[in-house]
Amino acid sequence: MPTFEQGQRDAIVADLIVSILNQPLRDYTRSTPVILHVPNQATIEPDHGFWIENWQSVSGKKRIDLSTDPPPDLAQRPSTANSLGLAASFG
Repeated sequence: MPTFEQGQRDAIVADLIVSILNQPLRDYTRSTPVILHVPNQATIEPDHGFWIENWQSVSGKKRIDLSTDPPPDLAQRPSTANSLGLAASFG
């Protein structure tokens, strides 16, 4: 379980990602917390999911189903293994 300090660092990194996405005035959809079940794979549980290229596909949805919906382009989750408290995966 992340500590309070790790949660603060996670929020800073998420705010940094939002700032970068907002610079070129890109459209995107962000969700937190996110629990995503990948069919025939393990469930991933990032703290923040960002749909950048496919934002229109998931915008306004109440539930994401990865068997029909695209995965997030960027998934951020806290990690106790490094000093930034961040691990990211790209869809």
